[in-house]
Amino acid sequence: MSKLNALERTFRSWSEQLASGNSLRIKNVRLAGIERLEISREVQGVTRYLRFTAVEDPPGAWEFEVLLGEFGNTDTSLDFDGRRGGDQQYVEDLALRWLFERCSWNDIGS
Repeated sequence: MSKLNALERTFRSWSEQLASGNSLRIKNVRLAGIERLEISREVQGVTRYLRFTAVEDPPGAWEFEVLLGEFGNTDTSLDFDGRRGGDQQYVEDLALRWLFERCSWNDIGS
């Protein structure tokens, strides 16, 4: 099983546990010939998302690179994209904090 497939299974499990109306949107996307997994969640008109890319090289580097962002704010200066990376446990924790706890970018840390 690929790293992205394992991550997708985890997120689909979370999605099944959520009440309707606040569920995760999960999709596989191919950008620039590279497979990615994208999850997003909308709360009160603001959408937060994470896009995961499995990192294959070099050995010992992050397992995943993550692009995350937020859009749909009334004040568009609050919309942004950022990057993080880490192993599977780190990116799962990141998803929980970003999508469900609604932590700020600064609270998530590096």
